[in-house]
Amino acid sequence: MRVGIHRGASVLPGTESALIVCATGIVDAVVRAWDRQLVSRDLAAPLRMWRSISGNEYLNGRCYPFLLEDRLEAFLRAGHGRTWIPRSLSVELDLLAADCAGYAAAGALLTDAALARGWPALPLALGRLPAILFGCAARHRIVPMNLAPTTSPVLVLAGCDKDIGRGLLQSYGLPVAEGGRADSPQAAVCIARSLDAPVVLKRVRGANSRGVRVEIQGDRDVRRAAHELLAGHRFIIVERFVKGVELRVHFVRGLIHQTLSRRIAGEAGTTHPPGAFVPWVGESQRNGPLHPADIEMLECFLSMQGNPSGAFDIVIPRAGERIAAGGAVLEVNVPSGAWYLSDREAAADEELDGWLGNERSFMDGEGRVPVWLVPSPAIGATAAKRIAAAFCTSYPAGAQRNLTLVGGWAPVLTTPAPALLVTVAEPAIERHGLPMNLRPRVWHTGSIEEFANANPLLAAMLVHSGEGVRFGFAG
Repeated sequence: MRVGIHRGASVLPGTESALIVCATGIVDAVVRAWDRQLVSRDLAAPLRMWRSISGNEYLNGRCYPFLLEDRLEAFLRAGHGRTWIPRSLSVELDLLAADCAGYAAAGALLTDAALARGWPALPLALGRLPAILFGCAARHRIVPMNLAPTTSPVLVLAGCDKDIGRGLLQSYGLPVAEGGRADSPQAAVCIARSLDAPVVLKRVRGANSRGVRVEIQGDRDVRRAAHELLAGHRFIIVERFVKGVELRVHFVRGLIHQTLSRRIAGEAGTTHPPGAFVPWVGESQRNGPLHPADIEMLECFLSMQGNPSGAFDIVIPRAGERIAAGGAVLEVNVPSGAWYLSDREAAADEELDGWLGNERSFMDGEGRVPVWLVPSPAIGATAAKRIAAAFCTSYPAGAQRNLTLVGGWAPVLTTPAPALLVTVAEPAIERHGLPMNLRPRVWHTGSIEEFANANPLLAAMLVHSGEGVRFGFAG
């Protein structure tokens, strides 16, 4: 069995494609293992089988891009003969699934907000983060997650590594919980003893609370929790458990946008899942549980980091008290989606305004340039040559590209040209679809009905590609 992953930007939300070559006799077992360990955790789409001309069988399926080849092969080999995989790998897959769910939801919010404005927008996968390709050709922009171009790189590192985050917050004078980094269960015990209090243990990486253990006391429990969290990781963070009101403080473009409190698990009358963040009553930028001086302090920090969007996790002693009076800034989350907010669509709109609102060239044309679509081979070689000649006359600096099965729309739409002529074929349209709001000029021979019969998928996609699609006759 051999596993490979198609790398690079994909037009499928947060995914890349895995190709599995395996012996005929274990195909069914591999499919079962894939479904049980990945599809059930929302980490992949079901596998599809392909058979080559020579008779070889291949399995192909979409998966999250930070599932590496060796990891996929390891669990597939373990799974096709057994019904389980190592616990450490199972825990890691669950953590990845939780991250994926949050990031994918945030990416979808931003994509939908752009499409609602009439912009061309495609979701991309850049490493473990979703991104959005706004516009096309000379007017295209790519924004990973909610990372504005002005965002400080070290803040992104701090959001992805809690140890770096602690150091960054401390260097700017923000109060953090006492503690440190441990590389073994015994090191975790030593730090916990020095703190002489209930402690919190958490993984250095991971954007969800499944990698956190709170209010741990006693050497035995600390050692057990550390052993569990260190599986597959070099370090963990051990901190003093800070009592008080736990908040998530969401900021957009460097300003506090919404403050949410964490409800106690099992609280009477609570309709939210245990531990969920819910809106604080009376929330607004300047009115809520945070002290005005702390709001000013946090926004000053954010202004020095490029006015990013994201969230702080903070504990304050009581509503309205200063953080420094016994609370702490637990971590800063950049990137961080707005999917948990009560007004998440408004937050996504505000982010788009911050990224592109001042770019007149983008806004005036809504991110578009002239795009000509030439269906091949239905239109015929002679008509295709006439169209290409007319395109060169109309747009001397324009670019001609083919939509291929492998690359998809991302390589085409990122071509830095003032106009595009794109040759498309039905198999490529079947795999990659047609970007929304592209509003192309589609060339054909014969009647519109004949065009639709010859290119049924393209014709169907054009119905949903936004207003402004035009047809050009090349008879």
